[in-house]
Amino acid sequence: MARRKRHAKKVHHRKHTRKRSMHGIGGMITDSLLTIGGGIIGKYASSFATDQLSKSTMSEKNKSYIAAAVPVAVGLILPKVVKSPMAQHIGTGMLVIGGVQLAQSAGVISGMYNYTPMATVALGPSYQNTRGVVAGLTTRKAAMITG
Repeated sequence: MARRKRHAKKVHHRKHTRKRSMHGIGGMITDSLLTIGGGIIGKYASSFATDQLSKSTMSEKNKSYIAAAVPVAVGLILPKVVKSPMAQHIGTGMLVIGGVQLAQSAGVISGMYNYTPMATVALGPSYQNTRGVVAGLTTRKAAMITG
């Protein structure tokens, strides 16, 4: 019987090699697109409810509440009925858009600030500005701006 070699170095094989790259970005993009798609579907559901409610005689305030609550209700029910991650992300998007619409119809969000640039107005003649125009402009250019 031959002697066992004890002086030989043992060789270790790695089953998984470590990769130096980032994984999971494709999943994040897909999840984000599904959530955005859920928001779009929620907006369509809200407009469908608005069209159906246009024939009823209830007040406009109640119609806006119901139209905003439809995406919230569908967004809550959808992940319970369809058991998939895709349905969960679509339901999340519908919840978000419905929640924003509910907040707007309740008056919590009264609207975003809409920036409009101020118009340039020519000055009237004064002691320091004898011509009555905007500083740095000729009378003709000031007339075109304020005209």
